[in-house]
Amino acid sequence: MIKSLASLTVLVLIAVNLVGCSPQLRSMGALVEIAPITHRADADSKDQQMQLDVTGFATMSDKAENVSGERALGGSASFTYRMGGGTSFLFVNAALSGFHGDLKFACTDIDCEENDSYYRKYQEWLTTDEAKKRYDFTNLQERLLVGFDFNPGYLILGFAIGGQAFQGGGSYDDKKAELASDSISFVEGEDRHGVVSPVVDDVDGRYGIGLTTVSWLGVRFGRQSQYGNLTFDLSTFYKDGLGSWTSSFRLTYWHPSGFYGGIHYGDVQTYAGYIGKTFSF
Repeated sequence: MIKSLASLTVLVLIAVNLVGCSPQLRSMGALVEIAPITHRADADSKDQQMQLDVTGFATMSDKAENVSGERALGGSASFTYRMGGGTSFLFVNAALSGFHGDLKFACTDIDCEENDSYYRKYQEWLTTDEAKKRYDFTNLQERLLVGFDFNPGYLILGFAIGGQAFQGGGSYDDKKAELASDSISFVEGEDRHGVVSPVVDDVDGRYGIGLTTVSWLGVRFGRQSQYGNLTFDLSTFYKDGLGSWTSSFRLTYWHPSGFYGGIHYGDVQTYAGYIGKTFSF
């Protein structure tokens, strides 16, 4: 049995080596949606509540997945309905975000440094004048979550699950689609005879949808947040296979005036800062 498993593992590794992998390019819309989840000001409240959060944000990344110099500005609107009574810990959240920015193509994978054969055509294209331009992108994102928000003592903790979708456009999406449709063949020893590979792998295309989750832990400064609250959350967008999932960490401070701000660190667009305002009804 062990010998059979070992043989199967060797065959899989050989197959992966033969197939190879082209450099990947991601849609900027595959970023985990930045719109933060805010929380009840009063930990003891059991009332039904509606909240509207309006957020503005800026993103940037020195180097991401085969792009560089990314920068964008955007905003989001998020609506949360919180149940009352014995189910006051339950909520539904819907968010809509949009952003616009630009970037340059790059080769940031370790295989670029090793001059991997599957990267050669992309590396050649990166030396052209066309590759040295900045390309723009515009993306919309939609998110729908159902969650549980608990307030034990001065702590805030919870979990939400739902779906996220995105749509994109602009010269960046046009160019990565063009590069993904251009195939090359090469010979790299007897084992790779006749292999055909696209210049890049356009992982996300122009749009996509997938499962998303958010989990958080925070602290309330005063039982009724009279000095605000601070939360740390982890968000994951489960689009396609394991290697295509994107995640982010967020740290958000919420002030009793309803204003909040925070920082984001994650995949696709590495850094983001945001500020916003909560309106409760």
